Amino acid sequence: MRELERCMIYILFFKLTDLSPLGCLPYLLALNASNNLLRSVLDFKAPLCLREANFSNNRITAINPLAAHRFLEELNLSGNKIRLISGVRDNVALRKLIL
Repeated sequence: MRELERCMIYILFFKLTDLSPLGCLPYLLALNASNNLLRSVLDFKAPLCLREANFSNNRITAINPLAAHRFLEELNLSGNKIRLISGVRDNVALRKLIL
């Protein structure tokens, strides 16, 4: 059961539009939700340990404040039509932002 406590999830090419169920995974370390139909991301209850997130090639136009995701170190948003990103300055752990 220890292996499931800290996990990485790869959900590519599933035509997903919502990630809210991921809020129930408090030890999610990495998430790759690229190539879906997401319009917004990081608006779900923040997993405690999320370090890497890949939301490339979706339909995202804005990013909610990143403060709730205080351990997020790498965020990939390439291939989206982002017009607004807020709260980046509040996330001191963020080391890599790919647009």
